[in-house]
Amino acid sequence: MLRMNQEEEKNTLINSITREDPKMRARAFLSRLSQKELEIIDDIVEKARRKKCKRCRELNKAMEMYERSEVVLNADDYKGVDYIPVKHTQR
Repeated sequence: MLRMNQEEEKNTLINSITREDPKMRARAFLSRLSQKELEIIDDIVEKARRKKCKRCRELNKAMEMYERSEVVLNADDYKGVDYIPVKHTQR
């Protein structure tokens, strides 16, 4: 019972300190996690970061090919698109 009261007091103190600051709230949350939980979170974040980077590289490559006219889009490529921005060129 004493352990529970100390834990509740700690949580109350942390909540009162971090209530207004999102960064402090995140730090307080992370401080309560075990080392294994932190490793799992790090692994998930790293996998998401790698997947995002790979997707960005693929999109950049496709845009470069389009800009070099290696890829030509036709009407079927715009199927389902409501708005296509028009670029005005100066003459």
